[in-house]
Amino acid sequence: MNKILLTFCLIIFGGHLAFSQENERFANTQLLNIKKLADKGKFVKGFIYLGNDTIEMNLLTYSGKRKANYFLFCIAGTTTDSLQVFRPNQINGYQIDNITYISLITTKGSFFLRQFKTGKINLYEKYPLPDDNRYLYYLKFADSENYFILDPQQKNITEYELPDSRQSASSGKTLIFLQSNGISEKFKVFISTYLGDCGKVINMVNADFYTIADIPNIIELYNNCY
Repeated sequence: MNKILLTFCLIIFGGHLAFSQENERFANTQLLNIKKLADKGKFVKGFIYLGNDTIEMNLLTYSGKRKANYFLFCIAGTTTDSLQVFRPNQINGYQIDNITYISLITTKGSFFLRQFKTGKINLYEKYPLPDDNRYLYYLKFADSENYFILDPQQKNITEYELPDSRQSASSGKTLIFLQSNGISEKFKVFISTYLGDCGKVINMVNADFYTIADIPNIIELYNNCY
């Protein structure tokens, strides 16, 4: 897919952080009393994705403020004496309560993304975390290794390409960051450039019926074109 850059800036970060310090501290605090954490939730049937393997396990659910845990780690086991913690840099992802979480590892850190929509474009969401309190949408075309990351709260569009630390440097594979606010000419250009092969989406966005706040509806409409 050819990339037409909007407002563009290329940033390459040195070094590798498997987990940001803020997220690490938060996760360690949550896991400090893992028995209490297990007592507050319940174990349900789930799956761990490790390489090409799918492993059925009992996974712990969370509620309330603890929902942030879904994006930082998952706990498997049946009793407090046989609990196993999986971080995003240890597995490819997991499924619990029919919801899939995939791991994302970059040079800035690692966390899980919640799968929201699937199709020609897969839509994921990131929950506000200690190191980044933004709620973000991640878009990934099924035939691409790149992500578009949309922040509906920002006022300007800024696009970053970040190297994906899971790939070799020579692969050239990157993660793409895009942020915007409201329905704007730049957002319309983005939609026209990357989703322009679906007339229904173009018409809805150009008519201001859908804005960046309606990304889930836009992706669902786009996927239904195919």
